Amino acid sequence: MSRVATIVACSIALTLCFLAGTQANARTAALGYAGNRIAVDADGNFNDTDDWGASPVTLAILARQELQGKLVHYSINNSLGATANDASMDAQMTSGTLNAAGRFAYDTSKFYDLQTDLAGGIANLRQQVNQSTADNPLFILAAGPMEFLWRTISGSEPDARQYVTIISHSPWNNRRVWPPEMTHTATDVQALGVKWVQISDQNVGFNTKPDWAPWYWLRDAARLSIRRLYDRMQASGKPDVSDAGMAYFLMTGQQDGTPAKLRTFFGDWARSQVAPVFTAQAESGTIYRGRVGHDHAKYNGAGFVDYANTSGGYVAMNVTSPRQAMSTLTFRFANGSNTNRPLEISINGVVVKSSLSFAPTGSWGAWRNKTIVAPLRAGTNMVRARAVSAGGGPNLDQVVVAPMK
Repeated sequence: MSRVATIVACSIALTLCFLAGTQANARTAALGYAGNRIAVDADGNFNDTDDWGASPVTLAILARQELQGKLVHYSINNSLGATANDASMDAQMTSGTLNAAGRFAYDTSKFYDLQTDLAGGIANLRQQVNQSTADNPLFILAAGPMEFLWRTISGSEPDARQYVTIISHSPWNNRRVWPPEMTHTATDVQALGVKWVQISDQNVGFNTKPDWAPWYWLRDAARLSIRRLYDRMQASGKPDVSDAGMAYFLMTGQQDGTPAKLRTFFGDWARSQVAPVFTAQAESGTIYRGRVGHDHAKYNGAGFVDYANTSGGYVAMNVTSPRQAMSTLTFRFANGSNTNRPLEISINGVVVKSSLSFAPTGSWGAWRNKTIVAPLRAGTNMVRARAVSAGGGPNLDQVVVAPMK
C-alpha cells in the first residue's frame, strides 16, 4: 500500500471510529435519562412545515411514557425576526401543538409562542436551567434554530449549565442563522458549557416522503388522539416527523427509529380507547358580570361567555367525571385584546389555579385551548372561572374534561 493510500485509509478509519464513538456516547447519554425534566424548543413558523406533525408526535411519545408532568417548557415558532416568520405557518404550528397538548393532558401554561411571548419563553426556560443540578438534570430537545437557546442559556447561572443536556439531530438547525435577529449557532450554544448530544439525522427513518403508506397505522388507529397525529402530518403536506426522532431517542436510546418502530413503541396504548370526555358549554353555566355572546364566529354550542370588563366576573359550570381521578380540563377561549386576561380556576370551591394565563390570541374569532390538570371527584363537579384583572376575562366557549387514568 502506498503512503498516500495508507494515510487515506487511516483517516477513514479514524473518522469511522470518531463517528461510532460519538453515536455510542449519544446513545449512552440517552439511556441515562431517568424520568427527568424535559424541555422542547421548535420552529414551525418558517421555511419548513414538518414541525406541524413532529411536535404533536413528540408530545405523544412523551405521553406514552406518562411524562406530561416532566415537560417543563415547550417553545414554538422559534425562527425569530420579522423576515423569518410566516404568520400563516405560525398559526398552524400554534393551534396544532396546543391542541395536541390538550389531547395528551399537558399543562399548556408551559407552552410559549415565541412570536408573541419571547420574553416569557426565555424567562421560563432560563428558570428551568437555573434549577438544574446533578440530581435534577434538564434535557432539551433542539428542534429548531439555536438563537433562542443561546439567548436563554447565555443569561443563566454558569454552574447550572453542566447539568443541562441538549439533543440535536439536524445539521441545518445547528448552523441556521438569519441576521439580524438570529446570529448564533450550535457551536455558540456548546461554548456556554452545556452537554451536547448530536445524534444522527432523523430524516433517515422518520421522513418517508413521498410515501404515506408507512404512516397509515396512525390514520387507522383506534385512539382518536393518535389519528389526529396523522391529520397534522396531512396538514403539513409531508410524511415527515423527523424532529420527533429526538424524543424517540431519549425514550429508547435508539437513533434508527422508523414508523414501524414507533408503532411498536406505542403498542396497545395507540389501540386502546380512552375514557369518555365531558364537555360543558360556558354559556349554559351560571354567569356573573358577563353575558352570552354570539358576535364572533366559530364558537361551539349556543354561544360563548363574554366577561364584563372588570374583575370579579365568573362563569360556574357543572362537569361530570366517571370516577375520582386526576383529570384534564381544557378551556376553549379567545382573547382579541392585547393583554393577558387571567382567570382564577376553582373546583368544588377549592382554588386550583389562582391566576391562569389566557394570552392574546390575535382576534376575538381566533379560538385557542388552555389545559390544566386537576383532581375531580366521581360524579358532578363545579368548575368556576373568575376574572382577576381589571380587563375582565377572555371570551370563554367551553371546558372539556377527561380523566387521565
